[in-house]
Amino acid sequence: EFHVSPFFDIKGRYKFKFILNPKHIEAHIQFITDENQNRLITWVKCDLKPVSEASLLKILLNYGWMTPLVVYRIHYQALKLFFKKVKFFKKPEPPQKEVTYVK
Repeated sequence: EFHVSPFFDIKGRYKFKFILNPKHIEAHIQFITDENQNRLITWVKCDLKPVSEASLLKILLNYGWMTPLVVYRIHYQALKLFFKKVKFFKKPEPPQKEVTYVK
């Protein structure tokens, strides 16, 4: 039971795949509806590098505004979908169990 977006129904299932090796890490996410249709396929891949004071400062300077920009972009896209009258799903009640698993 995983609520991601008010524009996706929670009916369906998510598949997660994580790949970790010495050079990089990947996270893959797929959302499949109860009708077996792919609604979302996405991934992120990050190179792993040693941490130092200089690298932390570089990350802060390069990505310090990333979180506020992502929040702005999410709301901007949601507003566009709202005006296009895309179906909206209200946030469901939290699940009884914090962790759910379906095999």
